[in-house]
Amino acid sequence: MAKTNWRRLAVWSAFIALLLLIEFVPLLQRPLAPFMRASAYLEGGLYRVTNSARQRIERLIIGHDTSSRIVELESRLSLLTLHQARLVSLEEENQNLRRLLDFQESRGLSTIAARVIGKDPRAPAELRLAAGSRSGVRSGAAVISPNGALVGIVAEVGQETSVVRLLGHRLTQVPVRVLDKPQAFGLLESSGGLSLRLTQIPKNADIKPGDIIVTGFASEVVPANLTVGAILSVENDPQGLWQEATMAPLIEPAALDLVAIVIAL
Repeated sequence: MAKTNWRRLAVWSAFIALLLLIEFVPLLQRPLAPFMRASAYLEGGLYRVTNSARQRIERLIIGHDTSSRIVELESRLSLLTLHQARLVSLEEENQNLRRLLDFQESRGLSTIAARVIGKDPRAPAELRLAAGSRSGVRSGAAVISPNGALVGIVAEVGQETSVVRLLGHRLTQVPVRVLDKPQAFGLLESSGGLSLRLTQIPKNADIKPGDIIVTGFASEVVPANLTVGAILSVENDPQGLWQEATMAPLIEPAALDLVAIVIAL
């Protein structure tokens, strides 16, 4: 009987406590409401800050990787471009070598190929070549382009290199003639400009603009009939002893990278 009464008392006590809790909780929430709102605001702010920081870090990481990838791709593209340019240069060099060999065989000349290694702006009428006396180069030898045109005459010879005076050099003089006109001969000299000068042409020689000029009498290392250029204009002074003409060279020496030097006819 005592145990039953105790259980009833415990149940009623719990029921009364629940009622009191329901009644007083709203009253307790009022003074705590500002703290609860502050806590919720703080929690929301912390979430926004941490989320924003996370997004920024992700963007930085992704951006860094992307930037590194772009730099890597640009570097590879540059290497491929250089490689392609090198292949084009090698192909052009091979074609020039084939032309030189074909010209050598067709003319029965003994020549050596030489790279152009020096183009001094202070001496535009000269080229330095990577071939010298050890290769059989001699002073006065003709220097020929890949298509068989006369480039100039060797003026200085070292053991490993040589210097060629171009046709426009003030000291260059080459005996020449008009192609297919044996009586139309003269002397090629520099005019001090882009064109060249033909002097000492016989008065009775039939020459006109467009005529092709070739080397004249062969010397020990300058073959005859090398193409030199074409006549631009003719001057025939009735009072003069000779005719003169202006000539345009066939090749542009500044564009040359490979030439042939005649070492024997």
